Amino acid sequence: MTNLLHVSTTKDYFLFTGVRLGPGSASGLTEGKRLVTSYVAARGPGAIRLLLIDRGFVDGAFITWCKEDQQIDVLVPLKSSMAIMADAAGLAGRPEHPWQPLRMSAKEEQTLLRKEAAVCEELTSWGKCKIPLTVVLIRETAVDGTVQQWALATTLRGRTAQQLVDLYRLRSQIEERYDQLKNAWGLTRFTSTAFSLVTAHVVFTLLAYSLLQLYLKRRDLRALA
Repeated sequence: MTNLLHVSTTKDYFLFTGVRLGPGSASGLTEGKRLVTSYVAARGPGAIRLLLIDRGFVDGAFITWCKEDQQIDVLVPLKSSMAIMADAAGLAGRPEHPWQPLRMSAKEEQTLLRKEAAVCEELTSWGKCKIPLTVVLIRETAVDGTVQQWALATTLRGRTAQQLVDLYRLRSQIEERYDQLKNAWGLTRFTSTAFSLVTAHVVFTLLAYSLLQLYLKRRDLRALA
């Protein structure tokens, strides 16, 4: 299952706007591209402004297609083995790419001494990606002194490290939707192996979930969303 999920930046409602179903052997990248193509064709240019994607969509050609062909910006986590992340790590800390403190959540303050980020713009070392990218390298220092680094890449311009990290935090809200659907909404409790019935089961579940979200928003009950 490949989905398009609209998430408000205030995290107060969540709407499933598209879905594609296929066999387990289907390529998530291929299905995602078809889903975006059909959605933009139906809604028109500008219908999607930003895609928050996970590591399953870490593909330079896909990001290039999103930006050049669809005018859609992308925000994606990088894999530690990628050359573009190594380049960002080499640049971070220089005068033009200083480490900047990031806000920490109450939970993070219990385990981290500090959380910092360095922004490196116009990086082009992702071979299959023809779009210059901004990379945000995040460094987390734990209370025991251990240091971990991870990175985000984006086609967005003019955003601070804090703004990009805050945007990516919406991913945790996206994952929470899937937990709810699987554990409370019976999304995977199929009563038939017929593909048509499986499709109906999934589509009606996503529709019901989205309609409830709209109801809560309209009745000013967004805290329950």
